[in-house]
Parts: sequence; structure tokens; C-alpha cells
Amino acid sequence: MKKLLTCLLAVLMVLSMAACSGNSGKEESGTPAEGGETEEKIRVALVTNVAGNSAFIDDGIAGFKETAEKYGWEYSVAECAADQDYEDNARAFAQEDYDLIVGLSWQANVGIAAAATEFPDAAAYALVDDSTGLDNVMDVTFTEASGAYLIGRMAALVTNGETHNYAAVHAMEGTSGWVGWRYPFMQGVLSVDPEAKFEFRYVGSYSDPVKAKELATQLAALDCKFINAACAGGDYGVFDAAAELGFYTSGQDEDLTDYNDNVISCQLKDTYNAMAYVLDRFAEGNWNPADINLGIKEDTIGAVWVTKDSKLAPRSEILTDEIIADLKAVAEDLKAGKIDLTAPEDQTNYPKISG
Repeated sequence: MKKLLTCLLAVLMVLSMAACSGNSGKEESGTPAEGGETEEKIRVALVTNVAGNSAFIDDGIAGFKETAEKYGWEYSVAECAADQDYEDNARAFAQEDYDLIVGLSWQANVGIAAAATEFPDAAAYALVDDSTGLDNVMDVTFTEASGAYLIGRMAALVTNGETHNYAAVHAMEGTSGWVGWRYPFMQGVLSVDPEAKFEFRYVGSYSDPVKAKELATQLAALDCKFINAACAGGDYGVFDAAAELGFYTSGQDEDLTDYNDNVISCQLKDTYNAMAYVLDRFAEGNWNPADINLGIKEDTIGAVWVTKDSKLAPRSEILTDEIIADLKAVAEDLKAGKIDLTAPEDQTNYPKISG
């Protein structure tokens, strides 16, 4: 009897070990498929700048993570401190069986382009806020013109005829700046102040607040009561000049209204919603890497206090309820396509302060 019990226990141990070894090999997880088996989780990766220095990047990372979590996907985020990091991380993700690899910011362009070229069939690829020009990458760019139009109209409304001179400090001169910022900003101003004249100055860099402050000081001397800041890292130089000289200003891409009281709004580029848009498209299946433009209609472009309230600072008293109501109504017209912001090719034909 004792020998029989020993044999039975041995048999049971063998059967138990066999049952526990059924999922050996590559680790799998996800929602159980038909028949009780498990299907492998979708794996998505993000290559971007180091977090913590910009709401533009932080919001994009948050949108990526939270949308991936919504679908139950496995995700990885590579924050890149050096130029080479973008390429190294994108290539690594392509070789590690990730299903979708996304780059956020123009710095990620080289990494996404390298991985998509060297491993074209390894994954689906997308780049947010720049263009690779590759057929197998979804290049996601923004139609900034609607936000610039709102800021221009705001400038004219808060100036209220005190002056007809308006200005902006830009990072670079060129067609993209004309189409996305300068022309629509002027049209927004002119929609309120048909006597408006304009002056634009260019830093020649995306990270020179000292030069930007110098240019803003020159423009303030031209009796400009609103000087738009559109020079990336140089915006802070314009903000400092605004506080010292008393003009109003607005920044770009993210909410910076807590910098000082003279920054009354900012043109917004919502990377959270943009990232959610990309991942939602991937979740639909039948991935199409055709290039897309996102704008005010998709709730990715707008202006602080018009399309989104600030969580960082109180609204300036100069932005009255009447002004905000006016701008919100115009934002709806922009969403409906009622305002044509198609820029002419001629970038020199506009009313100039110096002219």
C-alpha cells in the first residue's frame, strides 16, 4: 500500500510539472484570444527629448503613455540627451520587435528616418512636429495659422486703437514662418484694426534670448504695444523686455503665461492630443503612413484663454470677458473653415511700420 501511494504521488508531480511548463519560451501577455490562448501585446515606443524642460515634450509623453495604457499596450519611452541618442534608440526599438515607433520633435527626425530606412518592414513609424519625407513614415505636422490668427486678433483687441503698430520677433525668416505665423498673425490684427502696420525681426537662432530681447527692445521703440514672441527659446528674452518696457506679448507652443504678467496668452500646439491621434489611428488597424496635418479642428492648435484655459496663471485683466467671448466665437469660425488663411506667395506685400 505504501509503495502504491508513492507511485501515485510521483505520477501527480509529473502531471503538475507538465501543466506549468506550457507557456515556456517568449513571454506573452494581453487579452485572452479565442480558445483560451493569450495573444501577444502590441508594443509601442517613443523617441523624444528629455522630459522636464518643456510642457510641449511632457504633454506629448503623457499623451503617448496614457493612450497606450488605454489600449493595454506595452510601451517604452526613450528620452534623448544627445543627437546620437535618437538614432541609437530608434534603431534599437526597430530591432526589438516594437510594432509602432514614434518620434516627437524635429530632433527625433534623424532617428526615425534612420530606423525607417534601415528597417522599413520592422515596424510602423510616425514623426510628430516634423517631416521625414519618407513614404513609410506618417509625418504629423501642424497647421499653426489658426492659432496665429487668434493671437493677432487678441493683439488688436487689447491694444484697442492706442497704437496701430504691431510686431513680432521670429527665430527665422522663411516660407514656413510666413505661412504659419506672420501672415495669419497680420490677418488676425487686420480683422480688428484695418489701419495696422507691422514690423518683423529675426533672431537667426532657436535659442538666443539675449538677441531676442535686443530685437524686442528695438520694436518697442517703434510704439508697438503688442510684440508676439515666435523665436522658440528666444521667447524668454521677449518676455523679459515686455516686463521692463510695458508691452504685451504671447509665446509659442505651450502655456508660458506664468512667466510674467505681460505674457497674456500663448499660441498652443497640443502634443498630448496629437500623440493620442496617432495611436488611435494605429489602434484602428490597416495602418496608413500618409502624412497628416492637425489644426484647430482636431483640438491641437489654439490659444491660451481661447481654446484652453491656463492652469498656471490667472487671466490678465486686459483680457476682458467681452474679448474672450469674441475670440471664442472666431475660434469656432476657424474650426468651421469660415476664415481663409491661405498665404500669398509674395511675402513682402504688407503694410510696414518702416514703410
